[in-house]
Amino acid sequence: MGGPSKENLKRIWPVMPIGSITACLVVVAFTAASKSFSGYSFIVAEMIILFCLDGAMMLLGRLRGLKFVPGMFFGFASYFATVFGGFGPIPHDPLASLGVAVVANALGPIYAWLTTRLSAPHAD
Repeated sequence: MGGPSKENLKRIWPVMPIGSITACLVVVAFTAASKSFSGYSFIVAEMIILFCLDGAMMLLGRLRGLKFVPGMFFGFASYFATVFGGFGPIPHDPLASLGVAVVANALGPIYAWLTTRLSAPHAD
């Protein structure tokens, strides 16, 4: 992707929430599946959930403006770090973690851009 330029920020911002939302759906679906399945049937259910949701997320990458799939996976991974790390106002809550991950993913690139701009203000 390169550094945090304005063009790159425009590429990553729309797709990071998609990754976080997909990850939230995975967590909610796994929780629901764990109440109905066990053993090998639960593993198969998890594989189906991941295949369908991750596949749908990557297919969205075919749409104009959503082509930066690595940004989706960054949002995906940061959601898991948030929910399983217990960060946010309600630790381990899927929806609270989604809100925290989306806000953090929106602010993170701004901080990266500010860091590069303020550490070398003479460079463009």
